[in-house]
Amino acid sequence: MKNNFKLQSAILIIGIMLIFYLPAFAQKKESELINSYWLTNRILIVGYGEMQMDMVAAVNTEKGVVIIDSGMSPSLTAKHRSIIEKEFGRSDFKYVINTHHHNDHTNGNQVFKDAVIIAHENAVKRMQDENVEDEITAYVKQIRERNERRNQVLDTLEQESELYKKLRDRIYVSGKMCDDYETVYHLTLPTLTFTNTLTLNMGDLNIELVYFGPGFHSDNDIIVCIPGEKIVFTGDLLLAKDQYHRVKSNSDIESWIACLGKIVKSKNEIKSIVAYHVGILPGTVLSNFYDSLKAMRNEQLQKKSAVDSLRAMISILNLQDAVNKFEDQFLKNRNEEYFIWEGDLLSLAKEYEDTEKYDEAIMILKMGEKIFPNSTRVLYGQARIFTKEGENHLAIEAYKKMLSIDPTNYYYVEMIFQLKNIE
Repeated sequence: MKNNFKLQSAILIIGIMLIFYLPAFAQKKESELINSYWLTNRILIVGYGEMQMDMVAAVNTEKGVVIIDSGMSPSLTAKHRSIIEKEFGRSDFKYVINTHHHNDHTNGNQVFKDAVIIAHENAVKRMQDENVEDEITAYVKQIRERNERRNQVLDTLEQESELYKKLRDRIYVSGKMCDDYETVYHLTLPTLTFTNTLTLNMGDLNIELVYFGPGFHSDNDIIVCIPGEKIVFTGDLLLAKDQYHRVKSNSDIESWIACLGKIVKSKNEIKSIVAYHVGILPGTVLSNFYDSLKAMRNEQLQKKSAVDSLRAMISILNLQDAVNKFEDQFLKNRNEEYFIWEGDLLSLAKEYEDTEKYDEAIMILKMGEKIFPNSTRVLYGQARIFTKEGENHLAIEAYKKMLSIDPTNYYYVEMIFQLKNIE
């Protein structure tokens, strides 16, 4: 009897210890972290986690339900579908729209095999290229190893912080994705593609799909407009920070402007933008993006590229002298006849990096830091090269600077933790 009492007491103590010492995300049920909210009386957003790490949008129309992006985990998306069916009181899914080919927007396609899956024509090949069995196996191994490290990082964070919640949700969703890759996942390609624009007449409203153009994020990004609801979905085109590093002198800026012009110049007001991985943004963000790209294009037409001038200097001087001359001409005495774009400087540094001329690449990036002091991309370039060279303490300093600019980016915390452990 005494032995039984001791055993029961031991089990109780172990149980209490588990409650207190297991990570907080393990204490919450999956169902508690799957949430939904109405964006309008027709549009439902369903996602996993407090920070919406995995998100599916559903539009209730006369001709059927339309899904915009299908998430990264088929098993989670199946739960999202059940919520949508319950909220809408129907299960007739007409279309699934993939805003681009990346797996966190397309892996859940298989959950909607009863629907027509739509994407830009370039998306199909990209999805096929990224679904090679050996590559998926290697990718899953990499994510699982990374999640082990992330769990260690999680233990060092304040549980109520945004950083903690983001990382917790990312660990869970990416872990579910890996589980699915090994068990239930199968590639489900778009069955309807288009080149430039496509309009879906859904009876009581139209859904307009517009190809953004290549070179900004992928070669198959589309913007989804629902004029009747005053809502636009931008996939991964709009970021909270640093999106203009994607613009380079050889970019197809006119295509981007033309796409945005079709949306911004229409008579339809844009109330909200759904930007995946960012959240719900005001409609003015899209018009500001359009205006900024137009201003950059006008600058390009009216002025000369300072980075092209730097390239010319490098061809006749050694790099250090060329950089010194460039800084005198364009930093100390800003020459208004030229424009300097971050994307062009990053491209030049990457050329040096790709040929293992790391000192030269760092020299360009250090100059870029002076010109663009709030850029995490310039600092990331430095951190990447310092890591390759084994200069981990310098890489850590670069990541710390990035974290001061973007305090809720868990990747920077993760890399600082990893590099410190290597040291």
